[in-house]
Amino acid sequence: MRNFTETRAAKIYRLHTGFKKINPMPIYFFERGDFYEMYYGDAIFLGQHVDLQVKYYENIPICRIPIAGSQDIIKRILKDQYEIGICERAID
Repeated sequence: MRNFTETRAAKIYRLHTGFKKINPMPIYFFERGDFYEMYYGDAIFLGQHVDLQVKYYENIPICRIPIAGSQDIIKRILKDQYEIGICERAID
């Protein structure tokens, strides 16, 4: 029997799509160490709306912001009446 280890990209996809199926509206911030990471359409939107750099990891668009400096970005997004979902310690 093969020992399957889920890749980080697979975990990201599973978690992100799972949350989006439940509630597609929020921009989901996934806590990863000292950063929040946003993926897929959320990352692309933030790259355009808040002028964050979008990088790609295994073909997944990702934006990262330090948690310590996230308050201004979060306030800006909420001021523009978008929803945010914060997922703490979502990915190991």
